[in-house]
Amino acid sequence: MKLQIPRSPHPDVIAGLSLLLALTGGTAWIIWQTNHPRLVIQSQPSTQIEQSANTVPSTGPHSTAKAQPTSKTPISSAPTAPKRVPSGEETVTQPIFEPPAQVYWLQARGQQIEMVPVAMSRVPQRTETATLTEALNYLFTHPKLDRLDSTIPKGTRLLSLQIKPDGIHLNLSQEFTQGGGSTSMIYRVAQVLYTATSLDPQAKVYLSVEGKPLNEDNPLGGEGLILRQPLTRQQFVNDYLTQE
Repeated sequence: MKLQIPRSPHPDVIAGLSLLLALTGGTAWIIWQTNHPRLVIQSQPSTQIEQSANTVPSTGPHSTAKAQPTSKTPISSAPTAPKRVPSGEETVTQPIFEPPAQVYWLQARGQQIEMVPVAMSRVPQRTETATLTEALNYLFTHPKLDRLDSTIPKGTRLLSLQIKPDGIHLNLSQEFTQGGGSTSMIYRVAQVLYTATSLDPQAKVYLSVEGKPLNEDNPLGGEGLILRQPLTRQQFVNDYLTQE
């Protein structure tokens, strides 16, 4: 599906505006108090990115990712065994559903800004670590997708991702801290947080830059955005947005 998305405003234009949150039916609405534009965090993916079984394609920063057609397996001419009908004592094993990761970008639409999830097709039996690593690498290497935008600084890299019993541990490169005001920093953290927790929205995230946790002693960027670790979606809303 091709998205019809108008041009997003530059992050610096909307920097400094206070945020107001209202939760409605599982969809988060972040309402900007100036001129009443809104940021909507969509709960359903708008389209899907097809990924190979090997790796995420490494393309230029301004390239457009498009869904790739799924190749069809040729029909073999060899004879096949008749299907076995299970007896009453046999158990039929159902395939395990593996939810896809979702990558979050920004989209402007009228007086509101939406954080839009785009689903990535998941390779069967691939680990959660590999799936989330692909999703974050794709986000960092694609500051634009079609007409979706991102506030994550160019050159940001995922240095490591580990899923431990206490949560998801992310280590990002120094570029993540550069440029933009406090609003841009809130957006970029939200994009990373929601993408990293797309397989488990309740998961906890520990965010570090060059091995140093982002916290009161090590705030994000020159604006000094202090993160309280571990990060969760609900805690992020409570800390940085005013619930209505």
